[in-house]
Amino acid sequence: MDKRNENYQLQFEDIMLKRTKMWASPIAISFGLTNLCNISCSFCVYCGFCKKKIERVDMMDLNNIKKIVPYAQSAMSVYGSGRGEPLVYDQFEEFMRLSDETGLSDLLQISTNGMLLEKYDVHILEKLNMLTISFDSLNKEIFELLRYGAKYETVKQNIIKVRNKLPDNYISLTVTVNRLNIDEVYDLYSFAKENGIDAIMFNNVYGEEKDGVIHALRLRQSDYDIFLQQIDQIEADNADGLIKVFKYVTFDRYEDGVVRDKEKIFQEVLSFKGKEPVIDFDSQDLTDKECKINVENKIGGGAAGSGNSVLYAAISGIYYACRWESIRLYRRLCINGQL
Repeated sequence: MDKRNENYQLQFEDIMLKRTKMWASPIAISFGLTNLCNISCSFCVYCGFCKKKIERVDMMDLNNIKKIVPYAQSAMSVYGSGRGEPLVYDQFEEFMRLSDETGLSDLLQISTNGMLLEKYDVHILEKLNMLTISFDSLNKEIFELLRYGAKYETVKQNIIKVRNKLPDNYISLTVTVNRLNIDEVYDLYSFAKENGIDAIMFNNVYGEEKDGVIHALRLRQSDYDIFLQQIDQIEADNADGLIKVFKYVTFDRYEDGVVRDKEKIFQEVLSFKGKEPVIDFDSQDLTDKECKINVENKIGGGAAGSGNSVLYAAISGIYYACRWESIRLYRRLCINGQL
């Protein structure tokens, strides 16, 4: 049994036996390279349309990345995208060289909005485990509303160019499914398949219920059939499994009877541009001090107590141990100090 599978087995035993100190090292590592972003996605949990200026610009010190490299030897995945856009990071090329030299790239997953891919020689991404690009609509107006500040044609062409230049890399698209693009699910899948994309992920809109943008975009129970019909089409067309399709969209049975009128929803979402953020992440201490750990002086086999399987490295250089709730929730829970 190799080191990673052995550690995964230890992790399972830690949880089942409810050990107060884990024998296993974290099975996943997560960190953000910067808090800066070059666009303002309307549904972004950190600010969305608010366009609020970040009071303090943070860039990850490469020395903090080096400290977590030993944990990658037994981890199953490493996620290197946090609050900001990783390609905005002022040492991105150096970070990729470090990742290649230390073997971190073998596990490293990077998510990007796709706007800055042409800024770099994309061959620096050749050893990357997975590159994920956000692409939510084939309709220019809807895309540029949802990913406010991004240019539809630029992102679309960058997806095609990167695929052609990195034919052997694992490239995926992620789609945030909402009331404006729910009728494009099959078309987005077709675009991915036609351009040789390896996987496509359909995700929910996440955020605070009191956030007007989230309320306007979140799926209603009455939208369920629209999604399922397209998934049936996808499964029939993709019977050979040529492209991986991840259906993370869930329905919470929410229904308020509001008819899905795309033009009205578009204008409603647009009306929130420039308003104050629902949660001001820059003015609150949302970290859990009890989750802090010292990665250089860990106790026992692992870095935290039972049930904590994710090592989160904050841009500040503070490290946290967090529970693996789900691949879509664990970073938010760690950052918000809910664990």
